[in-house]
Amino acid sequence: MKQFENFSKALNNLEDVYKYDEPYDIVLKTKKLYVSMFRELQREILRKLQ
Repeated sequence: MKQFENFSKALNNLEDVYKYDEPYDIVLKTKKLYVSMFRELQREILRKLQ
């Protein structure tokens, strides 16, 4: 679960950066990457729990 905690903190940091007036393209792309990684991590955890 350490990976999940690190991921959550990183995602929160990205959301804070996104709140600035001018969102930078790299921030948006990185956020999309983290969201896709998070979804994959969720699927993997659910598979292991079943």
